Amino acid sequence: MILVPCKNVHNSLDAWMKNENNILDLGYSETFHRRWQYYFCLCSALFANDHIDTIQFTLTKDV
Repeated sequence: MILVPCKNVHNSLDAWMKNENNILDLGYSETFHRRWQYYFCLCSALFANDHIDTIQFTLTKDV
């Protein structure tokens, strides 16, 4: 399976923004919300411009 990090982060940002009122209603501050909004925007831009990437690996231990 091939993941597209930029698309995944963008989807997370969309969900985060659509749920802003729900997040604030849970008692989180607007500063908290803006901080995560900034994080999702930053990650999306970095992935889109190939400045960061993700990898997946599995560690195993012989028993």
